[in-house]
Amino acid sequence: MTLNYGWAYFERGTGNAFQLATRESPEVSVEITNASDNIMHIVGETHINIPGIDEVKRMVKLKQVLFQSQSDFEDCIHKIMLINLTTTLTFEWAYVSTPAFIKLWSDGSTQYTTMELKYKKSEGLRKVARGSGVVYECKSIVFEQAG
Repeated sequence: MTLNYGWAYFERGTGNAFQLATRESPEVSVEITNASDNIMHIVGETHINIPGIDEVKRMVKLKQVLFQSQSDFEDCIHKIMLINLTTTLTFEWAYVSTPAFIKLWSDGSTQYTTMELKYKKSEGLRKVARGSGVVYECKSIVFEQAG
């Protein structure tokens, strides 16, 4: 597997490290839901509303991810799923190859450049022309923040 290109870093500095190339910056989205909707006051009664009990989900979507071959794509997804079985992926994103990592999220007081992720899905692999050759482009790979 030749996943050592691009500026989307996974597991940097470990034996499981790899990098992916994308045509666009990652999309980090936040979904906040009121977790109190799932709390019952007494069995059989209606839901009660407890303000401030929110569930926060952060999703990372890598768009137009480039692979040198179809087997690189397959190996990448296989490797990600194997890591998912035992732990999470540490993700970082840089705009340049010297890694100057961008901030991905904040807890209100600290800006974080890393995020622990779990793989959710991938979609849309196709062959595209690039320079004098071809590469394989995956429309998107989606992850959810773990923990």
